[in-house]
Amino acid sequence: MTGLTHLLSLGRIGSLELKNRLLQTAMGTNLAHEDGTISDEAVGFYEARAAGGTAMLIMGTLGVANPLG
Repeated sequence: MTGLTHLLSLGRIGSLELKNRLLQTAMGTNLAHEDGTISDEAVGFYEARAAGGTAMLIMGTLGVANPLG
């Protein structure tokens, strides 16, 4: 993995220091409860990505006026 040394080096966003430059953007997972609250499956989804070494996880989407919005 010598070609990835820059990607795996410390990253910065303003004053925030990250252990690497791996970032997961927001995405819909369809793992929340029907009422929009977080489920154990959703928690496990993010825990797995953090355990895998992703430095920053941006939480996914949700409907604020489900089922109307």
